Amino acid sequence: MSVSLIDIILIFSGLFSFLACLLSGYLIHMHLKHFTQPNIQSKIVGILWMVIIYSIDSYISLLFPSYANKINMLRDCYEAYVLYLFLALMLAYLGCEEEEDIYEAQDRNLIKNNNLNYIILYLEKQRDHDTGLVFGCKSGKEF
Repeated sequence: MSVSLIDIILIFSGLFSFLACLLSGYLIHMHLKHFTQPNIQSKIVGILWMVIIYSIDSYISLLFPSYANKINMLRDCYEAYVLYLFLALMLAYLGCEEEEDIYEAQDRNLIKNNNLNYIILYLEKQRDHDTGLVFGCKSGKEF
């Protein structure tokens, strides 16, 4: 019995897709099991689902190439949501969730001192201390 190159590709891609789903599922499970910071961990769980969605999408696209465009469209929709989650995660790390909280933190200098603070300071220097940067990012406005 001979095994073609396509069969080998499908076997290895299925194996690694399963492994990616397994590891990502384990990380999601551990975050939900130790759910001590829901404001941050809920966003991390949403981002971790991207690994599962990408691996399943890639494997199904290999199995059924004619359906790849339709499946990729669903993946792209979730990818846009993950970009939002990433921005929300960065704001949650800074301790800011609502717009009023961000204004208050900027006015009173209450933003937590961590590595993300350097990024915000750099962006503020680039924008001449424009406080609309964060809100523009949240609303999708062009600068």
